[in-house]
Amino acid sequence: MKLPSDRSEEFLDSTPPSAPTWAECECFCIRDYAGTWGAPCGWRGRWRDTIPVEAGRSACCPRCGGATLMALPGHENEPPHA
Repeated sequence: MKLPSDRSEEFLDSTPPSAPTWAECECFCIRDYAGTWGAPCGWRGRWRDTIPVEAGRSACCPRCGGATLMALPGHENEPPHA
């Protein structure tokens, strides 16, 4: 899986400057990547920064509130909130 570059135009517009680099991230929000609801969320970060829904089982995006987080390669088996 190839990740977008930190300088890609698509992510510069939707990701705050304080966002960690892709190498520092564990997950990202895929809300509206298909372009059906409007602008994509674009949040990326660490599991510890997400909103717990059910401890140890799922999490929501801290930016849009959606249950639309995807783990980056190497972080698939990490619990969102241990």
